[in-house]
Amino acid sequence: TAGNQKHVRAVYEKLLTIRLFKRAEQVGDIGMEKVEEMMQETGLTPEMCEEIYRLTSLPTFDERFVVPPMHREQAVELMGDPYTFKAETGVGFKDKPHRGL
Repeated sequence: TAGNQKHVRAVYEKLLTIRLFKRAEQVGDIGMEKVEEMMQETGLTPEMCEEIYRLTSLPTFDERFVVPPMHREQAVELMGDPYTFKAETGVGFKDKPHRGL
């Protein structure tokens, strides 16, 4: 959105519409007429509200987290022997220190 307040406002209006839709469906203290009016304003359908609700509130483990397929150590070992490059890293001098000017 890069600071575009219109886009941010539109997203929040959709989220509010979904929240009111589910509240009208489950609690029943909000009239469906008001919810349908908000759905028309935001361009949502009841099916879209259900899908967005499921993705944002009830995701599975695979949908919630991106788990890498392997550990870093295993990925390094696939590229070559890690002990070959062991001496090339670390703290120290590359050249011997010189005395004097």
